[in-house]
Amino acid sequence: MNLNAFFNVILLYMSTKLDNETMTDIPINLSNTTEPLVKQEQVYMIKIDEQNLYTNKWSGGLCDCFNNMYPSMCCSIITPNIYIALMHNYINSKNSFSSIIVVYLFINTLGYFIFSYSKTWSAILIYSANLFMLFIGYHVRTTIRKQRNIPGSNCEDAFVTLFCTPCSIAQSGRTLYNHDKICDSLKYNNSDYI
Repeated sequence: MNLNAFFNVILLYMSTKLDNETMTDIPINLSNTTEPLVKQEQVYMIKIDEQNLYTNKWSGGLCDCFNNMYPSMCCSIITPNIYIALMHNYINSKNSFSSIIVVYLFINTLGYFIFSYSKTWSAILIYSANLFMLFIGYHVRTTIRKQRNIPGSNCEDAFVTLFCTPCSIAQSGRTLYNHDKICDSLKYNNSDYI
């Protein structure tokens, strides 16, 4: 990046007025005006929240479950399948919660009914139901990372979801719902958060 492009970025950033109530995408044009027009132009988007801070990081570390015990830690340990389905429903803005839970319960129940006939097929179905929920958890984590421009890779998301499932679900929930207190969703006297 040459000096001219750097000053263009600074001037564009300083001339843009930020909306303090919603997130604003600021396009930054880094094309060089002295080079031929054959080169493809690159546009980078920087997401800025209401305090003008960059939002390209997870809300807490992977093992920061105790920063938000309810709902992210409790739901990711006690009811991870329901929490994953709720996050998937929140991300996609569809009524996917019930369909995910129904598919999971159907495959799992079918595996338990087949157990007396064939233990092998029963195990395959039960493990398939759990792999289905791991895939949904991976999809949720990857979607959150891409929407918020969080550095990482699909491979990293897959390994974290597979080997640290409760921590991955809790971190995804804290980031998606912006939980930052110990008990963020509990209300006291219907007015203030605890």
